[in-house]
Amino acid sequence: MVHAPENCGFARSYIIEYLGDLAVVDPGSVGAAHDLAGFITRKLGLSLPRIRCILVTHFHIDHLGGVGRLLRYC
Repeated sequence: MVHAPENCGFARSYIIEYLGDLAVVDPGSVGAAHDLAGFITRKLGLSLPRIRCILVTHFHIDHLGGVGRLLRYC
């Protein structure tokens, strides 16, 4: 299942769910990563340690700025 949360910064972020594990594509800025974490826990009902992989499509701050924040949450 692919989820495309709304209102997660300027870049489009995606969450790929497969057999209970997650991959996050372009976590966005620090604030967007925070919003993604909330989406995963509240909307999907999953824990953040289920994130197994974070993918970044290219080196722009609006796509990768929140990687560190998301890693801390995991």
